[in-house]
Amino acid sequence: MSEPASAPSLAPPAPDATVAVATRAGPLELSPAARDALLHQIRRRGSDDPVVRAFEQASVSEPVSLDRLGKMVVFDALWTLAEGAGSDDLIDPQLRLLRDRFREEIAQGPTAK
Repeated sequence: MSEPASAPSLAPPAPDATVAVATRAGPLELSPAARDALLHQIRRRGSDDPVVRAFEQASVSEPVSLDRLGKMVVFDALWTLAEGAGSDDLIDPQLRLLRDRFREEIAQGPTAK
């Protein structure tokens, strides 16, 4: 008798794993601390946002891929993080880069490549 095929793991990635975010300029990796800071800011808005679920299920091999509205949610959270820190220099450099990339993508509109 043959062994049954194993199903792919449906478990979420480890909470201490690096995640990637898909951007038009290519994937951008975030450390667990950067991801946690971003998710904390999004959660403060009081909703179980689909963006939060996307980040919780992401990994480097399965990047977060957001629509325009999701990018706006992330951009707003990153802007608030920078304001709360008192300076852009006080937030994670990868979060600053993600904010800059999403700012450009949002400004270009949904159909720009």
